[in-house]
Amino acid sequence: MPQPGLEKLLLCLKKLLASGALIEDILIALESKRETLEEKIIKRTLNQIAGTIGALVRELHLRLSERTFDIDSILSIKLGKGEPRVTISTSTGKLMPTGSGASDRSREGDSGPTSQLWIEAAADLAEQIEHKVAELKKMIDYDLNFLEQYYEHEFCASLLNEHKFAERLQLLIHTLPDNSSTLSSQS
Repeated sequence: MPQPGLEKLLLCLKKLLASGALIEDILIALESKRETLEEKIIKRTLNQIAGTIGALVRELHLRLSERTFDIDSILSIKLGKGEPRVTISTSTGKLMPTGSGASDRSREGDSGPTSQLWIEAAADLAEQIEHKVAELKKMIDYDLNFLEQYYEHEFCASLLNEHKFAERLQLLIHTLPDNSSTLSSQS
């Protein structure tokens, strides 16, 4: 039986992996030039992003490999029995309690809306990462001197202060519940 969010989840993972590959291309290209302070920070941050992408993709693929995989049980985000569910704010990347209308839709045992919110938050973050990484790659391909003189400082500041991709990816990983007992009991 097809699972409605699975295709969107797989497309999100594909986009994250493509961004990870582009990060590798960027790191290779930056090795050939003199290293500035901003570039050191950018490299460190890109390595953190790539590593966190790998951890998220790994975790989801391990869960997908389970024979009893159910996207709603894997991606349902609950604080505990009877406590409010949470979503990931796509603007801040922080966990937010669901609003009154959302809590009406996501009663105990109905994890569909919450898993869809998680997938949407992940897809939005993947899109943002892809855009920002492609922007940097374009500048590297344009001119390394231009990159160093006019672009690195602003890009570095936006990575650290505005986007915080590695932290937001880590938050996605931490909002995946531990379902090992659920998976093994359904075998």
